[in-house]
Amino acid sequence: MAALTKASDAVVVATITGMRVETERYKGQNLGPGGMFMNVTLKIEQALAGTLNEFAPGEINLEQYADVSQYDLFAGGIPKERAIFFLMTEYTIANIAKQPHTPNDKMYYVIIDDQALIRDVNGSAVPANPLDRIGSSIAGTSFTKVMSAIKAAGRS
Repeated sequence: MAALTKASDAVVVATITGMRVETERYKGQNLGPGGMFMNVTLKIEQALAGTLNEFAPGEINLEQYADVSQYDLFAGGIPKERAIFFLMTEYTIANIAKQPHTPNDKMYYVIIDDQALIRDVNGSAVPANPLDRIGSSIAGTSFTKVMSAIKAAGRS
């Protein structure tokens, strides 16, 4: 979990408060057949590590590429409870990939990989992918204990 924390621009505890299909930001770009971006609004409860942008204090925009045919599946899988999100800005991703920057890419975040979401289910940590190395090590652990471990990893 320390490596995942260090790889993130920010690690936050947040709740998803909204979701919509992003239509303007990628207008004119080839997203592939049926490709789209989902814009998800996160209400930030607490930053555990890293730095958040200051564009909208208390909330951030998360973007996720999806196929139009997967919209209902994507929407149905959105956690209703608070969760820990390991995030990277689109600006950072463009720098790593040596790609051109998109408008306002410092304002938008992405979840850095499939291990990068941990839900709080009745006080227990429930990883998005319980079979990976992080998921198998934290499944059933107290959510508060996982938060503390991430804070410690962010300070080291």
